[in-house]
Amino acid sequence: MSSVGLVAAPQPPIWGGAETWYSLVNMTNPADSKVHPTWTFDYFFDAPNNRELYMHARGQGDEVCKKIAGAAENCNVLNVDGKGYISNVDTGECCHQTGWMIPDDWLSSCGATLNETITDINGEEVNVWQCDGQFRNNYADASDGTDQPIRFWEYKGDDLKQWDFVRDSYSTAKEMFDDSVFEIPENCQKPC
Repeated sequence: MSSVGLVAAPQPPIWGGAETWYSLVNMTNPADSKVHPTWTFDYFFDAPNNRELYMHARGQGDEVCKKIAGAAENCNVLNVDGKGYISNVDTGECCHQTGWMIPDDWLSSCGATLNETITDINGEEVNVWQCDGQFRNNYADASDGTDQPIRFWEYKGDDLKQWDFVRDSYSTAKEMFDDSVFEIPENCQKPC
């Protein structure tokens, strides 16, 4: 049997295009927050050390932060080794629960396929990957060979949940991932 003319399907990138990375994210999430559907957060991802951190700014409407912080308060969500720590930065209150970290290989694990290459997401030419899970997940990465994240989105029913990654903020600089960034809050003894 001849393999002439066969082209291998493109393989999806790893989450964020690197094992360790940071980005500022503009969140749009009326699916989980009707009152505060847009906000900004800092996102740190460190797959080799099994940890990620979401630093939600005032005005956030994060569904996890609702357990401990109002929208007028800063809230951090730290996932480390399967445990989640939700802290109200303003009051110091904290609780813990089972954590769930986004796997760096989630696109390949779910069988994501390249849907198309388009140029209309934040002025970037991107590859759009799709995979079906609980919801249809869509992920756009830069098509310039960097695999940098541009957007993640899904619909929960008719409601959008979308992360727009601020490309100019993206970094893989190791100094951003000092252990102190992922320090578990000392007073985080109570379950959420």
